[in-house]
Amino acid sequence: MKNRKGQLGAEAGVQDPKKPIPGEVNFESHAITWLEQNLPRYKKSFRKSLVMFVHRYLIPAFGAMPIEEITGPVVNKWVGSVRLQNGAAPSRQTLKHLVKTLQIIIGKPFAAREIRYPADARPKRRIYCPTDEDVRDIVSCVKL
Repeated sequence: MKNRKGQLGAEAGVQDPKKPIPGEVNFESHAITWLEQNLPRYKKSFRKSLVMFVHRYLIPAFGAMPIEEITGPVVNKWVGSVRLQNGAAPSRQTLKHLVKTLQIIIGKPFAAREIRYPADARPKRRIYCPTDEDVRDIVSCVKL
């Protein structure tokens, strides 16, 4: 009987020394406390963005999770599903800012290249390049 209990505990991960013991504090309460204590340290121009990132993106995604469970694979899954308010995919740079904000709040950086950002799917602005005919037309219209 004792062996069976040990087997069940091992399957649940209770006796696994590598598995972190989840804390009592979830991300939402930690993030709100962190904002109250650390927001004055940042420039006024950045404070609004920081609060918006936390309340609009990070708390809905990680609010109920213990901080120890927010790992690189979890964040990678989330990065692929993030959407802006209008439903569009955010730029690669916005995703980097969101992940950096998350790292600052939880107090631990992710390993190098652990987070995989998707390629920026937004089309780049097309630069107009006139053809030879366009240049001739423009020059012919100019009065000297």
